[in-house]
Amino acid sequence: MERAWKINNYYELLGIPEDISKTKSETEIEKIIYKRRRLLTQIYHPDGFQTESDRRKYDELFKFINLAVETLIDRAKRNKYDENIFNIHDILSFLGRSVKILALFFISTISSILTPNFPSK
Repeated sequence: MERAWKINNYYELLGIPEDISKTKSETEIEKIIYKRRRLLTQIYHPDGFQTESDRRKYDELFKFINLAVETLIDRAKRNKYDENIFNIHDILSFLGRSVKILALFFISTISSILTPNFPSK
């Protein structure tokens, strides 16, 4: 079964800044996260939808919201998540640069192969 939601980042899902640990205290972080969860629960709780397909779809999103809250509310889990998410961003950034370099290399190689070399007089 294909997921209905593409969740890339718990911070984006909850609508809070990624650098919240650097700018806010633990009690402020808890208040912000719980406030966001209350808001998202009011909007996306599966019981608020009429059709069974909508309920299943929003039930999946609701599970992601709860997982995000559970992860980001705990300082140790949040630190581990931050390490992993930023490592992934670094890897993807590196891969993006590497792909560009490889593409340029292949383009220059192919163009040199396809360019006819006429004998000079």
